[in-house]
Amino acid sequence: MDLKIPYKNFTDAASAYEKVQSVLKSQGLEGLPLKPNFKFDDQLKIVSAKGSGFQLKAEFREQDLVIELQLGLLFKSFKDKVLKTIESKLKNVV
Repeated sequence: MDLKIPYKNFTDAASAYEKVQSVLKSQGLEGLPLKPNFKFDDQLKIVSAKGSGFQLKAEFREQDLVIELQLGLLFKSFKDKVLKTIESKLKNVV
């Protein structure tokens, strides 16, 4: 687990998942040089994203969103910045 974001706008994982799914489908991860392809698992409430040198898994739990991020060598030194950008974008959503 690289990042944990508690829900403040939702009381359950399903509602938070639906909102984040909507935002990612329309906006993606704006502000990052990474252009991932998103996959949404509606049953498990998991968002996966893969791109060149980039892999992300967002799992919607009962009270929070847990994110795991893997970066290739090219982006590895920017991991903290990438996580902060993801956190700032999703913290306002969930």
